[in-house]
Amino acid sequence: MDLFKKQTISIGLCFALAVSTFSAFTPATAAAKAKLVKKKLTLTVGQKKKIAIKSKKKKAKYSFKASNKKASVSKSGVITAKKAGKVKIAVKEKLKKKTRKVGTITVTIKKKIAQNTTVPALNTPTPVVTATPAASPLPLPLLQHRLQKSLLLHFLRTLNFRIFQKVIPQKIRLTKEK
Repeated sequence: MDLFKKQTISIGLCFALAVSTFSAFTPATAAAKAKLVKKKLTLTVGQKKKIAIKSKKKKAKYSFKASNKKASVSKSGVITAKKAGKVKIAVKEKLKKKTRKVGTITVTIKKKIAQNTTVPALNTPTPVVTATPAASPLPLPLLQHRLQKSLLLHFLRTLNFRIFQKVIPQKIRLTKEK
């Protein structure tokens, strides 16, 4: 009888050990919190950028609020830069009547660089470059050469290089590629 009790107790302990081992390895399914992808942004005046949030929850509502009027934020999270300076944008998440702060984005807004692309007009006539019809008797390399020549002459005329107007047409020759 003594042997039977020992066997029963050892089998019971082995069974209890096996059950506790399997219950300890069940993975915890904690939901990941929503986070901001970037915490710093640099924009220029007039530029727009959408705030990216990773691990968003489907049923949660997200709200955005700018610290000043140098930038505005839409309900969907699109930042519009209005004036140069710095703005902090607070992002909040509302889920099941609980509001949680997701994070803050610091936006640096730079001035828009004005590009002056206008060229002062000179009193020289502008040559008109027209494409020749497809059935032209001239070969394509010759047409390309003439186009390059006319563009070069136009460039030199606009820069007021009057000296080269007589020299350049004589120097440019059609050379065959080997």
